[in-house]
Amino acid sequence: MSAATACGGRALESGQSASAGATVAPPDGRCALTPTLLVSASTYPVPASTSSVKVGAGGLVVNGADLYYVTYSIATGSRSMPYLAGAVLRIPAAGGAPTEIASGYDFGLPVFTATTLILERNNAWPNTDADDVVSIPLSGGSPTALVTFDANEVLISDPVTDGTFLYLATSEGARAVPLASPANEISLTTEAPNDVLPLGGHLVMTFAQGAVKSVPLPPASGDVVTLAVGLPPGPSNLAPCGTSACWLAGSTIEQINPARGPATAAVAGAAPFSGIRGFVVDGDTFFVVAASTSDNMPDTIASIPAAGGDAVVLVKTRDAGSIAVDDECVYWSNADGIFSVAKTARGPFDQ
Repeated sequence: MSAATACGGRALESGQSASAGATVAPPDGRCALTPTLLVSASTYPVPASTSSVKVGAGGLVVNGADLYYVTYSIATGSRSMPYLAGAVLRIPAAGGAPTEIASGYDFGLPVFTATTLILERNNAWPNTDADDVVSIPLSGGSPTALVTFDANEVLISDPVTDGTFLYLATSEGARAVPLASPANEISLTTEAPNDVLPLGGHLVMTFAQGAVKSVPLPPASGDVVTLAVGLPPGPSNLAPCGTSACWLAGSTIEQINPARGPATAAVAGAAPFSGIRGFVVDGDTFFVVAASTSDNMPDTIASIPAAGGDAVVLVKTRDAGSIAVDDECVYWSNADGIFSVAKTARGPFDQ
């Protein structure tokens, strides 16, 4: 599979709204006060297929000065719609030529150590290799398998790491894998969590039935402690929010202190949203992908102060997908590609 072709930044086109109350742009020019196209969807790698193929961006994550994105491919002409090979690519966060990091699988979202990226490789049709989690040098090179799954085990959410251990939520429970000696993995619980997060000396775990639990991080040991029950089922998007853990439960962002609980609402779904679908947080502010109350522009990218306050709508768009944030910029994907805008911008901008 060939790497995607280069695509530099492109400012807002005619017909899109201008900024209403823009503030100060980042001094290094990494992003602007109006949305900029970083990667056109037309450049996403497309695998060979006898069927028509839909290709999209399945996830975004920032590491240092680079933005990583994962593409997926679906053979839409087949009744079973098999997932084809996707790719992992990297671009400078300020815009530039994409570099392909890996291809040939259906990939999960990467996490990073100081020298490597780590991600799940799912078996993509017609590949017959086993699903696994691999490490790839940031400078490039061949993948090294850290964990290989048998046919009876499924990774439920993307791996997370604290730089010493890799933490996995699988259909057989939660476990810690020492990065220095992956064969010496440690079982933390046999109950299958939805998601896991190392935070404050604990591994916080959410469960499909609507519970939040924790267990001490290795090398400490201890029993699993239930922090909260009776929450909306199917919590997702577990992420650190300062000293708390946050997750999406329905249209509400919940939070909990991993040492004691209880769970409280950090952000409740409200106008101008009819439902939050995903979020990232930079410590002071939540950035959300939400369903808008507008029929014209059904999706919204917005910021919400973590300390409470009104939401600021940055972008109204269609087919909004993933979202990422760094110290200066917000990044998101839609059907047209991947965009950025300064966190200090004040929209709304119509795409």
